[in-house]
Amino acid sequence: MACWLQVSEVAGKESSIEVALDKMAAEWATAEITVLEYRDTGTFVIKLDEAVLQQLDDHIGARPLQAASHGIRHQMSSSCPPCRCG
Repeated sequence: MACWLQVSEVAGKESSIEVALDKMAAEWATAEITVLEYRDTGTFVIKLDEAVLQQLDDHIGARPLQAASHGIRHQMSSSCPPCRCG
């Protein structure tokens, strides 16, 4: 595969990861989370709405897949010689 094609492929995958992370951040910006003191222990608990809990589960499941995708850059750098442009 041509080096430029490999670079283009990796850039496209990285862009899709950034879009997904931006979407996650936007979803969390509107989430309401309540922190309550648990009795008089000095310990606090987080009270979550069911929809927020489902969102948390979805994002926890999606993040490892995105993290694994970042290995693509390493694969490309080891198989693609440095560009000699201009």
